Amino acid sequence: MPIPRTIERTSALRVGGMLGVICAMITALLAIACDSVPSVATFEPTTDPARLFMSLELNHRAVNLSTASPYDTLRLVATPLDGNGQPMSGLPAATFRSADTTRVFVTEDGLLQARAATNGVAIIAEVLTADNIRHADTAYVKVTTLADPPQLDRFEIMPQTPYPDTAVWTMVPDLGMMGAVLLQIAGTTLLPTLRLDALTASGATIAGLEVEYRSLDPRVAIIDNRTGAVTPIAPGKVRIVASTSVYGVTAADTAEFEVILPLVSGVIALPEPLPPGGWPANPSEVTILQGGYVFWLNTNQTIPTEIVFEDPANVEALPAIACMVMGESPCSGGNIAAFGGQEPVFPLFQRGRRFPVPGVYEYTITATGETGRVIVVEGSAP
Repeated sequence: MPIPRTIERTSALRVGGMLGVICAMITALLAIACDSVPSVATFEPTTDPARLFMSLELNHRAVNLSTASPYDTLRLVATPLDGNGQPMSGLPAATFRSADTTRVFVTEDGLLQARAATNGVAIIAEVLTADNIRHADTAYVKVTTLADPPQLDRFEIMPQTPYPDTAVWTMVPDLGMMGAVLLQIAGTTLLPTLRLDALTASGATIAGLEVEYRSLDPRVAIIDNRTGAVTPIAPGKVRIVASTSVYGVTAADTAEFEVILPLVSGVIALPEPLPPGGWPANPSEVTILQGGYVFWLNTNQTIPTEIVFEDPANVEALPAIACMVMGESPCSGGNIAAFGGQEPVFPLFQRGRRFPVPGVYEYTITATGETGRVIVVEGSAP
């Protein structure tokens, strides 16, 4: 029997009313839940460099002590620096720790105590802020057992005389490094060197000191902070700082050096294995300073190759000792006879030539037919 329309209307009204009540209850519950959620704090970025903890700096990073008193102690002070490089206050005190407490001990407030001879122990200073910002700095400490250690009177890097040429460094591309070492063996120094004089009042050298080196212009040259090994990056001027503390005497010196174009470079003529489709000269173009050297490397164990110049005039031989070491006999200039195709043992898989006259020297790698060129720029070598 059909349901009367009045009953249908009444049922619909009841369902609609129930849905309305449910929606109202859900809305109320959501409102209560939202009110109970804590508000999220708004953090504004700190743009004032004076408020930014950017680094930690020790007053000494290279220390030389003796186990004999009074040369057995030194105070380290760690200074927090802001974005302007200025000291900051209000931060937690630095903590200190030694990598080897049996040889060099450090107290909570940074007092070094030499206990046994060592070639270098790392001492780490660290500051951790309440905002979980952490910065550290490291000092290296050498210890001797000298009862009367020498007293430092003069500390100088790159003495102006009698070594003025040490102020000029040539760039050495990675592929030219083996050639530079070979020329070094032959008596031609092309690798950058950093001279250091640490002398007593009588002029005696104090050897084996722990010294810290820094480059103030790392885009031009970088330097290993402990060994002083230099890596030129680009032509230009670079300032190098050396500092140390020697049995209680603190010293530092700054010198300016010039980085110039390479005097030695290298080219991979053929690699091992040879890629499908051949191998172009890599790099296909090198630039060196007048009087410089280029070395071609053939590490392929099956394919020898020649290097043939379009104009071999002014393409000179290497120093005689370098030729002999590489096995090029007789030692000659001009085109390079076939080499490689053997076990790639340094230095037998490379050949080199000197270019004393500015110009562009084009050449062909006969094994592949690929070409390259050497650009020689006018200038004076150190």
